[in-house]
Amino acid sequence: MRNRKFTAIILALAIVLCLGLGACNKDEPKTGDPSGSDSPSASATSSASDSGGALSPEELANHEIYKHLGDNALMGVTPPFLKDRSAQNKALPVDQKSDVHVGWSNAAMVSAWFAGIFQGAEMYAEQYGYKLTFTDAIAWDVAKQTADVENMITMGIDILVIDPVDIQAQSIDVAKAIAAGIPVIGLYPMPDDVPVITAVTADYYEVSYQAGLNAAKLWNETIDSVFIVGQTGHPIADTRTCGFLAGWVYGKQVVNGTAKPYREDAMLIGFNAFKSLVGSGKVELPEYGLNVLGMANGYFDDVGGQAAAEDLLTAHPDVQMVFGCNDHQCAGAIKVLEQRGMLANVKVVTGCDADMDMLALVRDGKLESTGYNNPIAITKAVFELIHAIFEEGYDANNMPTKTPLYYELFTKANYMNVWEDGTEYGKVFDTKFKTIDELNAASK
Repeated sequence: MRNRKFTAIILALAIVLCLGLGACNKDEPKTGDPSGSDSPSASATSSASDSGGALSPEELANHEIYKHLGDNALMGVTPPFLKDRSAQNKALPVDQKSDVHVGWSNAAMVSAWFAGIFQGAEMYAEQYGYKLTFTDAIAWDVAKQTADVENMITMGIDILVIDPVDIQAQSIDVAKAIAAGIPVIGLYPMPDDVPVITAVTADYYEVSYQAGLNAAKLWNETIDSVFIVGQTGHPIADTRTCGFLAGWVYGKQVVNGTAKPYREDAMLIGFNAFKSLVGSGKVELPEYGLNVLGMANGYFDDVGGQAAAEDLLTAHPDVQMVFGCNDHQCAGAIKVLEQRGMLANVKVVTGCDADMDMLALVRDGKLESTGYNNPIAITKAVFELIHAIFEEGYDANNMPTKTPLYYELFTKANYMNVWEDGTEYGKVFDTKFKTIDELNAASK
C-alpha cells in the first residue's frame, strides 16, 4: 500500500470519496496496525514519499507534532518510524508451558465496556485452559491497582495483563512484575521506556481522528459545536478530543483543496487547538469551519453525558454539532436533544465504542458515527498473544508499545459491517500482531 504512486491531487480525491462512503473498504475489515497503513488518513501520511515534496518515514518522524508525544493529548500516537525496543528487559523469553496463570488487573468496572473485558477474559481463559486471576481497581483507584498487582506477583502468576489507572504509578508496578520475571501486556498505551510487551488497545487518537475526518464533510458552512469530553486531563479523553480536532482540520483541508499528502500539519493544528480549548473552554477555527463554544466532562457514561449536555445546550442552544469522547456520553446528549426537540437540527458524533445499543442509535439516525472498540475482541487478541508466547515460541521482544485493535468508523451507511444479532458488542474481528522490524519495513 505504501508503494502506490498517487499524486497529491488523486490522493485528495480518493480521501474525499472515502469520506463520502463512510468507510473505504466495506468488503473486508481494515486491520488497525500501528503503521496505520490501512486507514485512509494514515495512508495520506505514508504516501508523502510518493508524491511531490517527498518525505520519507524518517523525515516525517522529525515533524514537530512528534516532539509532543509525551503529552496526554497524543498518547498512543505512533510515529512513522519506530525505535527498536529489543534491548529492554521484558522478562522474555518465557519457558514454554500450557498451564499458564494469567493475572489481569482491570482499571475499573463502571460500564458495559469493562464488563465486556471481564466476560471476554473469563471466556478465553477457559478456552485455552489457563488459570485466570482477575482484579479491578473499582473506580480508577491507583492504590488498589498497585496492591492487586503486588498480590498477584506474590501469588506467582506467569504473565500480567494491566489496564493502568495512572501511567506513572503503574509503570512502577510493571517494573515490579518484570523484576519478578513476569512479562506484562498492557491494555493502554504506555511510554516507550515502560517495558510492556505491547498494549492491545483501541487506537484512541485514530478512532476520533476518523470521526473528525468524517464529520468535516457534513457541513459547507462554519458551524458551532460543544464537546463532551470524558474528563479533562484523562489521557483517553484528551487523546480522543485532540484526534477529533486533527481529523476535522485535515478533512476540511481535503474539501478545500489545501491538503498535503501527509497529515502531520493538520495534527499539529489540531493539537494546538486542543490546548486552546483546554485553556479557555472554547476555541475558534474559522479557517476550518468550526467553533467550539464550550466543553464539559461527561465521565464516559450516559448519566454524565446527559448532565454535561444539559449544561452545554442551555448555555449554547443554537449549536449544530455535539462531539462526545464515546457513544455512551453521546447517548446522554441525545436524550437531552430529544427532550428539547433539537435532535433534528444537531448531529451527534463520536469515534467509539460501538456496542449494539449504540449501533442501534446509528441505525436510527440519532447518532452520526461511532467506531469499533469491542472488549471481547481485545481479550481475544490478548489471549492469542499469550498463547503464542507460551506455547508457540513467538518472539515478542521487539513489538511496538501499542498494537491497535481493528478499526472502522460506522455510520448509517455501513453499521451492518459490525452488526450481529444476539450479541452485546457486535462482531469480533481479529487483531494482527507485528514486530517493529516488520512495521518499519512496511513503511518504506
